[in-house]
Amino acid sequence: MKKYKYNDNNLAICYYRFSSHAQNEASIDQQREQAKFFAQTHDLKIIKEYSDEAISGTTDNRPGFQQMLSEVAKLKPSTLVL
Repeated sequence: MKKYKYNDNNLAICYYRFSSHAQNEASIDQQREQAKFFAQTHDLKIIKEYSDEAISGTTDNRPGFQQMLSEVAKLKPSTLVL
């Protein structure tokens, strides 16, 4: 079994997404507000935010999601806020 190293810091990254054009674009802003509240409540510093608009969560082919995956090893956050 592979063990994962816990990054003992207060750094967080955030990922926001909504599925379709039928959903309200304010959804991203609402998610951002909730993420900032969560980070503040848990003494986390948000260092990067990613988002995908009108893309289904059933696919990994999402530009923001892929960028997040490519940068996470470099950023080394302790927390991902969704």
